[in-house]
Amino acid sequence: MLDTIAVGEKEREQGVVFLYEVPILDEIKNLKNPIPLKIVIDENNSLILVNNGYSILVVCNNLVEGLQEAALQFADDFMDCTDNSLPTTQDARELGEKLRGSVWL
Repeated sequence: MLDTIAVGEKEREQGVVFLYEVPILDEIKNLKNPIPLKIVIDENNSLILVNNGYSILVVCNNLVEGLQEAALQFADDFMDCTDNSLPTTQDARELGEKLRGSVWL
């Protein structure tokens, strides 16, 4: 898996797109504030969408695919980091709080 920090250091940022909604519990939920995703184009012309604060890293062929995958990554992390029945680290709990606070539930 790519290191999100290394992506920003090795490649040039080409722009930013925003994630506005995510699938949570089989419903599309709006985010309280759009999440910016840096766009990096790698040497193979693949797009890399990155947001270090939300632990999102997507490698894709087009923006539609990338935004869908970013939303699914957010949703997976949301479910994993906010499920109190699962053992989690302090970092995971903090990410879960950040994710929960980002979504209009």
